[in-house]
Amino acid sequence: MRFGGDGRLSFIESTILMMESNMARQEFRDFSGRLVGWIEKSGGRLEGRDYAGRLKGWFDQGANETRDYSGRLVGRGNMLGAVIFAP
Repeated sequence: MRFGGDGRLSFIESTILMMESNMARQEFRDFSGRLVGWIEKSGGRLEGRDYAGRLKGWFDQGANETRDYSGRLVGRGNMLGAVIFAP
């Protein structure tokens, strides 16, 4: 697996690793270290949640679609990072 210039996995690389492994959760933190949200594997999809655990959206790998919490199509491919950070 390729790493970024600073030795850390990119968002896409870490999401692929999560989908192919038993990795439970990928957390997102702000510059001060506060939890902003996370992505976790749930059944056959990845779910994006905010800091309070509220569902923000999900990515269905089979359909290659990201949807928001209400089921509206956000886009093709994994866009959970954008969904988590959306207001």
